[in-house]
Amino acid sequence: IRPALEIIRVQDWLSRVAGLYIVTVGERALFFADTTINIDPSPSELAEIAICAAEAARQFGAEPRVAMLSFSNAGEERGGEDMDRASTLPPGVDKVRQAVAIARERFPDLEIEGEISADAALSEDSRDALFPDARLSANANVLVFPDLEAANIAYRLMLSVGGGEGFGPIILGMRKPVNVLAQGSSVEDIVNMAAITVRRAQADGAR
Repeated sequence: IRPALEIIRVQDWLSRVAGLYIVTVGERALFFADTTINIDPSPSELAEIAICAAEAARQFGAEPRVAMLSFSNAGEERGGEDMDRASTLPPGVDKVRQAVAIARERFPDLEIEGEISADAALSEDSRDALFPDARLSANANVLVFPDLEAANIAYRLMLSVGGGEGFGPIILGMRKPVNVLAQGSSVEDIVNMAAITVRRAQADGAR
């Protein structure tokens, strides 16, 4: 994507671009970010990824409900018997919490929750049990991962054993819609990416 970064460039309010995959399972569409570019984003970068992924969901006609994923839930007890465990939680947990706070401050109307586990984000029953105060009106459809490793593993598992179909990588944060083709792309992949890029251009009113 280096030529695109040099010629089209990143949007002024962003520090960097990100990558997103759309994963469909039956009639359900999920937006996975960042699956492609940022190895270990900072809290502010993670917030930008969430905001851009939510906007991409809107471009494809979905009302975004963003889950900032972690292995823990903000509703978990952090005292008593859990104190030792809480004190050893990896720095990624605090990073996700900070990112949520930044995203909410910048876009207070954005429906976003975190840190939240994947099962709580995607299942109302699990959410009621694990995170009853979650600020999600329904199951999340935009999944933002704490780092590239987690995101890449998750979407590849969905495609390999979860019965999902993937579309991407979609590049987020450029001044004009631009996408790249993954190595080994099929004719169908090329057609799909062309259609996705045109759809984003139409949503942006680009000419």
